[in-house]
Amino acid sequence: MAFFMKTTLMIEDSILRLAKQQAAARDTTVSELVNQSIRSYLHSREAVAAEARPFSIPVFGQTRAQAPGVTPARLAELRDDGR
Repeated sequence: MAFFMKTTLMIEDSILRLAKQQAAARDTTVSELVNQSIRSYLHSREAVAAEARPFSIPVFGQTRAQAPGVTPARLAELRDDGR
């Protein structure tokens, strides 16, 4: 069972004219046309979001430096020294 809420929308005149024409051509109401349009838009956005995969970069091995004597402080020192 569907529940409905009466609301006010600010719709551009040209869009409302087209909506009325489409509703008449489909033998439906402007309200039903707006509901169908919003439902379709929301479902298409959900489909796009469901297809989007988060970006990730695989990390292999340990995340710390492996070379002896290489520390963040030493790297910063080398960077600042300009070598």
